[in-house]
Amino acid sequence: MKGKKVLDVGCGGGLLAESLARLGGDVLAIDAGRENIEIARIHAEGDPFLPIGDRAKGGEKLEYRWIAAEKLKEEGRKFDVVTSMEVIEHVDEPGEFLKCLGDMVKVSLFSGPLPSLPMSWSQSVQSEHLVPNRDSTELTPSPEAI
Repeated sequence: MKGKKVLDVGCGGGLLAESLARLGGDVLAIDAGRENIEIARIHAEGDPFLPIGDRAKGGEKLEYRWIAAEKLKEEGRKFDVVTSMEVIEHVDEPGEFLKCLGDMVKVSLFSGPLPSLPMSWSQSVQSEHLVPNRDSTELTPSPEAI
């Protein structure tokens, strides 16, 4: 993550954002819930090694903002990496939400749960976002996932 501009959408308490910052990313973590941002800031301030506030140096920093992804998109910012863990199931229009995130990413997008075991990750991706392509052994995105 060193030197990468990272956006964590729906950051909640900030645990993923903190990890991405520890890996050297320049992280902007956002959430539509004001309370979540306040909790994330308090949690991050308790770790003297996180690059926040006066401790931020160079391209490494962790910033929390109370803002919706759609509003942030209006600012025209682009990111090397966009994450959104366990958020899509809470949005009214998942396709529009993913398009919004895709418009802000330069390289790749991953959205969904982050299970701890490779097998459960594979199963969750298949069951939530992919359907078998009957003409091959590949999996393709379901219409609902797009």
